[in-house]
Amino acid sequence: MNKILSISVIAIAGNFYSHTASAAPVNINCPLSAARVEMVSNLPSGWWRTPYINRLKSTAISNIGGKRTLVCKYGNHAAFWTMKLVPAGRVCRATNTGFTCRAPGSSAPQTFKTGPMNIPQTYLADLDYGVVRSQGADIWFQAKTATDRYITPRNGAKIAIAGNRSVNLAGCKRLPLCNRSIPLSAVPVGTYVCAKTDQGRYSQFRINSRVGPSPGTLHIGYTTWKK
Repeated sequence: MNKILSISVIAIAGNFYSHTASAAPVNINCPLSAARVEMVSNLPSGWWRTPYINRLKSTAISNIGGKRTLVCKYGNHAAFWTMKLVPAGRVCRATNTGFTCRAPGSSAPQTFKTGPMNIPQTYLADLDYGVVRSQGADIWFQAKTATDRYITPRNGAKIAIAGNRSVNLAGCKRLPLCNRSIPLSAVPVGTYVCAKTDQGRYSQFRINSRVGPSPGTLHIGYTTWKK
C-alpha cells in the first residue's frame, strides 16, 4: 500500500506581500509556523500512525525542476517542505522566517547581526550582539505578576509594534518608536516589533512561539542592521 501524506495547517506564521514600488524589497514569509504531516491512507482495524508536527527549521533557495525555488523546511524530509517559485525579476536571500527579494542591482540593507534568541522571563536581550543578559541590554521580558507581562525597552532603546509582517529597515525607520512597554498580550505569535538599540542601530524581531505560563520564555527571531 502506498503511503499518502498530507500537510495541514497548525498556525499561520506570516503573510505574503509586496511593496508597491518595483525596486523596493519584497519580504516573503514562510506560510506556517508549524506543519502537521500524517498518513491519510486507510489502515486495517487496530493499526494507527502518529502524525508528525514540526516547527519551521530552516529556509533555503534551491533549483527544483530547473527553477529557482523558495523552500521552507519543517523537517529533513521533503514531505515537510513548502515551496514557492522565486518572483520573476527578483534576486532573493533566505532569512530566519522567510525570504527577502529585490530587483537585481538594488542596494540592500547591511545586516549587523541576525538569529534566534530565547529570553527567559525577567531577563534582557541585547539586539546589537544577540546576547541574553541579566542587565544592560535593549529589551526586557518584564513580569509585574505571573500574568501581567511586558516587552520593555531599556537603556535608551525604543520599540514599536510593526504588525503581522516584516517591514524591513525602511519600515522600521518610519515607525514612531518610543520607550513605552508593550503588553505581551498585544504581540501574539507572528507579530513583528521594530526597535532602535541603545547603540543607535535599527532592529526588527518576530515573536516565534507562544510564551506559555509564568515563568515563560520569549522566543524571537531578530535582525539588526548596520548604521
